[in-house]
Amino acid sequence: MAADAGFSQCTARPRILVTRPLEVGEDQAFEQSLRAAGFSVLSMPLIEVVTVSFPAPDWTQYDWVFFTSKNAVRAIGSQLSAALCPALSLACVGPATEQTLQAYGLEARFVSPVHDARSAVHYFAESYAVSGLRVFWPCGNLADPHLKTALQAQGALVTACTVYETRLKSQFSEAEKQALADPIDLVVFTSTSAVEAFQQGLIQSGRLSNFQSVIACLGPRTAQAALKAFGRVDIQPEQFTLAALSAAICQYFEAKESR
Repeated sequence: MAADAGFSQCTARPRILVTRPLEVGEDQAFEQSLRAAGFSVLSMPLIEVVTVSFPAPDWTQYDWVFFTSKNAVRAIGSQLSAALCPALSLACVGPATEQTLQAYGLEARFVSPVHDARSAVHYFAESYAVSGLRVFWPCGNLADPHLKTALQAQGALVTACTVYETRLKSQFSEAEKQALADPIDLVVFTSTSAVEAFQQGLIQSGRLSNFQSVIACLGPRTAQAALKAFGRVDIQPEQFTLAALSAAICQYFEAKESR
């Protein structure tokens, strides 16, 4: 179902809470598509991404830079594009990461056909001899270490460097607590950090035991976190994109309405 064809005729507009920070581009299109489909969308970012200081790498000491998030690209993109190291190859996971690289005038030599870092190493190793490669991995403070361990297991020399931090929202205003207390039909999670922050918000507002909203998750790690926190996940698209998530949400409510 197209994201703009769902609920414009509904008398009761399903209320959706989006917990990710709103960014220009794909995020805006995601919320706009939901509103166009007839949903009432409440944006309440529960995480903040902050670039942190880190030692400037000597790029000549590396063969590859492996990006697993667009936040990592934003943290070092300008520095990397200014370095002009033709011998340095770039790898990335996911189309959003690749597009962010291109915004800095950088091109990825390898783009994983899957959107999670765990599986990306498998595809990378099918195309390149991993043993002995010197890999720089710019990452966040909460990054899954599997990429590093999987590359190391195949003989790569991996330097992990924290270039940004994901900080959870820990305090909620009275207005935000009220927003959490009001009926919410669906909550959208796109990161494990947002799941954790939302759970804490429900605890602060005394609503955890009564939480019954539909849960939509993007990505397996996010779904696992939601399953652990709330005991269920109702919507999880196979593709790890916001467009796929929007379509899955529309399809879910269309099916629910037709019953």
